[in-house]
Amino acid sequence: MHQLLASCLVSVLAATSQAQWDPHVINGQVIVHLFEWRWSDIAAECENFLGPRGYGGVQVSPVNENVVVFQEEKSRPWWERYQPVSYKVFTRSGDEDAFKDMVNRCNKVGVRIYVDAVINHMTGWWPEGTGATGGTSFDAGSESYPGVSYSGFDFNDANCHTASGNIENYGDAIQVRNCKLVGLNDLNQGKDYVRSKIRDYLNKLLSWGVAGFRIDASKHMWPEDMKLIFNNLSDLNTEYYGPGERPFIYQEVIDQGECTVMMLIVILIYISINQSTVLVSEETCPKLLNFLVLKEFFNSEGIEGIIKVERLKVNGDLKITIAKYGQFLQLPQFTDINGGKDCPPGGQLEAVNELPP
Repeated sequence: MHQLLASCLVSVLAATSQAQWDPHVINGQVIVHLFEWRWSDIAAECENFLGPRGYGGVQVSPVNENVVVFQEEKSRPWWERYQPVSYKVFTRSGDEDAFKDMVNRCNKVGVRIYVDAVINHMTGWWPEGTGATGGTSFDAGSESYPGVSYSGFDFNDANCHTASGNIENYGDAIQVRNCKLVGLNDLNQGKDYVRSKIRDYLNKLLSWGVAGFRIDASKHMWPEDMKLIFNNLSDLNTEYYGPGERPFIYQEVIDQGECTVMMLIVILIYISINQSTVLVSEETCPKLLNFLVLKEFFNSEGIEGIIKVERLKVNGDLKITIAKYGQFLQLPQFTDINGGKDCPPGGQLEAVNELPP
């Protein structure tokens, strides 16, 4: 599990190191998730409610053309939108014109739009002739997606060495990144061609005025590949944003039940509040954080500060001390953060006001 946990953490941190922190909100800080809403309805919601009441932005469902699912009792489930057929903007939420109109109307009332970007994979297996929301044909079995266009050469099959072709061991970072997630055809972002198609798709959305992206299944892609994609995205549209402003990137990471990701989130919250960053030193409880990997990452970014992790002798609780020049922050206490597995239960988070000698 250590290798996977470290991989997940570095994946999350990869985007934050690119100075793409700013969500570019002008109304307020709250971003709402209008899951599965139509573009026209979101536009009206921006104008009639969200803008006037000071909401900062909306995360919308994936905008890419997707498979149409009718499977026994499953009729058009929400998850079909996470199985792309092409990067054409055509879903049951609306077409390209409706999407562009929504982005424009929301921006005009100070509400930013963030797109749920599905770039790790395409569809799972579906019978030949299965429909798509925009009418584009595809062959999942041969991994042919002419609407992009992708062929079998653009997927990770040759890099996955499990018997099933799926992820079989979530403790193996190579499997997690190179094998199929629940049978979904896994794109090889290590190829320039694949990265260029993803960049073109995201840049198209940026040109229309979106403020950034939620990256679906980010831990299933290699951090260096994502970094190449994000670093080569266009600046935001100057019709709505200042010159040189960069898209806001945030990423989905689903933990496997341990406390690691929660602690990372707490650390990143601390960083964002205090406009600082931290250096992780190797201490105790390595199953909470893989300190060697994080330390290497932080050092490579020239980050200063210290996090110290230690077990309290009295009751075995975990104490995390965050040091930052001349500042003090008492973070909340978490109890049962890991269900009593691998690391001590409970945890006190405390910041100190000076660096140790």
